[in-house]
Amino acid sequence: MQTKLFFILLLTVHFGMAQDGNKKNEIIIESAPGIIYEIGNGEGFESAVKIKPAKNAKEGADAETRYLENKYGVLNIDWKPFGNDFYKIKKKQYHLIHIALYDKEDKTKEEFKTIYFDITDCYVK
Repeated sequence: MQTKLFFILLLTVHFGMAQDGNKKNEIIIESAPGIIYEIGNGEGFESAVKIKPAKNAKEGADAETRYLENKYGVLNIDWKPFGNDFYKIKKKQYHLIHIALYDKEDKTKEEFKTIYFDITDCYVK
């Protein structure tokens, strides 16, 4: 009986930890109500930041801006976009946004990054 109880307790703890692990990969940003961001590091297609459940492309684009503001600061003060690309790979839609990050001490210095977003859920299927 004790072995059975221990096994059930072990499964419950393991299942709870697995659920918590999934939630750690999702964030909600207050300025983007209703949007859930499934977080990768955003540095490639396989680790793209997934935006869900945006209703359309405009809501998806707004959600991208809110994510970038949440991560990098105020648009056109702390960072600015300087280009973008769209890709469709293996039935998924991606939006790459190229940004320049301003140095906090010297605003004339910039660091350049590309952030990958999986926007598949932002399009009508």
